[in-house]
Amino acid sequence: MNLRLNSRDVVVAALFGALYAIGVATLAPFAFSVFQVRIADMLLPVTILFGWPAIVGITAGTFLGNFFGPYTIIDAVGGSFANLLGCTLAFFAARKLKQSSPYKGFIVGGWIINLVVTFIVGTYLFVYFPQFVPAFFGLPLITVAWLGIFIGSVIAINIGGTLLATAIYNRGLYSPEIRRLLKL
Repeated sequence: MNLRLNSRDVVVAALFGALYAIGVATLAPFAFSVFQVRIADMLLPVTILFGWPAIVGITAGTFLGNFFGPYTIIDAVGGSFANLLGCTLAFFAARKLKQSSPYKGFIVGGWIINLVVTFIVGTYLFVYFPQFVPAFFGLPLITVAWLGIFIGSVIAINIGGTLLATAIYNRGLYSPEIRRLLKL
């Protein structure tokens, strides 16, 4: 694994960070609640194609986008960690699945990201902001928090993100270095 930084990596990181932060900021009414569909999360499965620069960019963009939201530093740190961990695990899982189908990597990677984000974000929203978790059919509040994040993540990550990653892959709009690494 080559962790050397070149100008292309800086551009990819900056682009992903800016796209994520702008997506969160401009669509804030949909991005900050227990029942959220964070459209910017469509970028998360795409990190499988662009690798470490995209993962670092998404992490930085998450921090910036969340820092200016209603939950400030807790959401900035927790959300950044969730996206960093989820995207990293998805990237490695997709590399393991490279022998079969890249589409399988997008699907499995999307579910990995979804579950990581659901658990981490749902948990800290419940712990630090229980007043924002609504009562829902008598379910325990932690379950409501997880369910709300999970449903929004299915829409943004598993449906939108997988479709976006597939479209980018099908059009070959990602780097030759990543293509060689994943042997796609």
